[in-house]
Amino acid sequence: MRFKIRKGMLSVKQLQLVEPTDVLVCARVLQALPQERLLAAIQQCFKYGFIEECRMLGYVDGRDYVLVVNFLDEASAGRYRENLLRNPVADLRLCATPPDAAKRVKPFGQVIPTLIEAVTAMMAQDPDVKMSMLQKQAERMDRDPDGDYIFPNLSPELYRRAKDARKKPPQ
Repeated sequence: MRFKIRKGMLSVKQLQLVEPTDVLVCARVLQALPQERLLAAIQQCFKYGFIEECRMLGYVDGRDYVLVVNFLDEASAGRYRENLLRNPVADLRLCATPPDAAKRVKPFGQVIPTLIEAVTAMMAQDPDVKMSMLQKQAERMDRDPDGDYIFPNLSPELYRRAKDARKKPPQ
């Protein structure tokens, strides 16, 4: 059975990924790097961005991938920068945000689609990412302990572990 879809429904009209109040942090990584080094650099961006609840964007600029990490506030962006400076990756270079970055970005999965699965698998194994997820769930439990959610409440032991780990910075 075939369904007719109007042409206008298939195209996405100028989706705005960056709002004027968003805070962008940019980093560059060479396209020509071996895959394992490229993955390590991208995973570091994703990891600290995930912890701060960012949106991962990017684009290609000459020989580089420009990773554009989009935050809702300057405080999150500052913590992200601190984490990258505290845990540097040789192939990742923080850079000033280009003036036209907001117009050039695409969702990161469209910039390097072949690496998304590998980066996701690396993120799933990262202990800091796992703890961040537990901490967010514990925060949700504090706000609404009796809410009806897909994910059940944490066990008392996991809840305590997540609350205690909140006091420590990511590794």
